[in-house]
Amino acid sequence: MSPPSQLTLSKNLWNINLRFSSDIEEGCETVFPSAKGNISVVPWWNELSECGKEGLSVKPKMGDALLFGS
Repeated sequence: MSPPSQLTLSKNLWNINLRFSSDIEEGCETVFPSAKGNISVVPWWNELSECGKEGLSVKPKMGDALLFGS
């Protein structure tokens, strides 16, 4: 059994898995507006919507999955 401190730390951690079931021609990006870094250097920058350029963005493509923790 885990010590109580480990249980307390782990109870609020979540993994989120998004699976894209279709291709989208324009918009519909998953945006992480608080992401830090030089996000405008990604190869797909010019394909993003205006909303998508407000943070780290992932364009949906059929069959792809996105896994992130919160």
